[in-house]
Amino acid sequence: KPFLSVYNIIRKKRFDFGSVELKLSVNKDTISSASITGDFFEKKSVKELEERLCGMNLYSLGLREIDASEYILGMTNDDFVDLYKG
Repeated sequence: KPFLSVYNIIRKKRFDFGSVELKLSVNKDTISSASITGDFFEKKSVKELEERLCGMNLYSLGLREIDASEYILGMTNDDFVDLYKG
């Protein structure tokens, strides 16, 4: 675990459907803010996905309960988990 209790994580990955960048601010292993950007097409606003990530424990398995395919056209949950894990 990181020495600092507050830190940022940035993950970037290129997929067939576009590039996705995930920025997380973490405070004591809890996601305090999230930003998802890239050159992909949204099915639903990614702002809602960002809000769902906030408050989640960084090491939680709850991430698998989020259906990223509802928000980003072409993205699967496995794609999102791979991006998240880096």
